[in-house]
Amino acid sequence: MSVVTSAVIYVEYAPTEVRERLEEPLPFDPRAQAFRQLDDSAAGGRKCMQSDVYAGGFNYLDSGALEDWFLDLPWGNVGSAVLIHDQEGDFRRVVTTPGWTREDTW
Repeated sequence: MSVVTSAVIYVEYAPTEVRERLEEPLPFDPRAQAFRQLDDSAAGGRKCMQSDVYAGGFNYLDSGALEDWFLDLPWGNVGSAVLIHDQEGDFRRVVTTPGWTREDTW
């Protein structure tokens, strides 16, 4: 039996040092599980996506540690990313970087 955590990271903007770390094994996970960037060529529409999507289906992942890891990445003050995750039989959560809730100027 397993407990599956499904997780997606939507990245509008991330510094290079963050992008390099998004596909590394999660440092808090003894199973060395990692996110992978999804191929946006399978997406609909007529334009290339301007954002990146990373996803993973993880076994026995500490969801609190996942949130801490995501927020502790060196996003800087311009980071714009969202982590959406749910754990089998438990909960759903949305976590954003501080840069996500910016004021748009029109």
